Amino acid sequence: MTESLTQLRYLLLVADLQRRLDEIADTKIKDWFEAYLKHSVQYRGVKTPDVSKTMVAWSHAHGIRQFPDGAQLSLAKTLIRRHHAEDKFAGILYIQKYLLRKLAAGALFETTENLFKSGAFVDWSTRPIGFVCGCLVRQSRYTDKISPAELAVGVMPRICGSAGHPLCPSKRS
Repeated sequence: MTESLTQLRYLLLVADLQRRLDEIADTKIKDWFEAYLKHSVQYRGVKTPDVSKTMVAWSHAHGIRQFPDGAQLSLAKTLIRRHHAEDKFAGILYIQKYLLRKLAAGALFETTENLFKSGAFVDWSTRPIGFVCGCLVRQSRYTDKISPAELAVGVMPRICGSAGHPLCPSKRS
């Protein structure tokens, strides 16, 4: 019962953020971005800085940063699993802004892996996903907490799905 109430609360919070984003959406921006993203993901028409400002205001309005870290991460994952790019971006921004320095590296990698596997991220880009993952790992402040062996044969190939790709960190020394 508690879990279903928690999920309902997450959905109500997400609905409020979506309403806020809908209120500032611009059809011209929507049309341009959907074409740019090759219609692989729905787009409302909210520019990146406005998504960020709206997410921060929404977070403050609901006291989300006071939730336990696991609940905040679950809420961010709920956003990332939504269909609109702005929702996904808001979830990613939330993790980046409020959780990145608080959560264990393993939990972040596992979350990312599960989101990739579930199809929450849409690969519309021409850059190889292994390259993107490698950049994320190299920029992470947490790589010292993961052994090179785990990075090479465990975490990164599972996330990237491209262990044989020359740009995937598993191929670099």
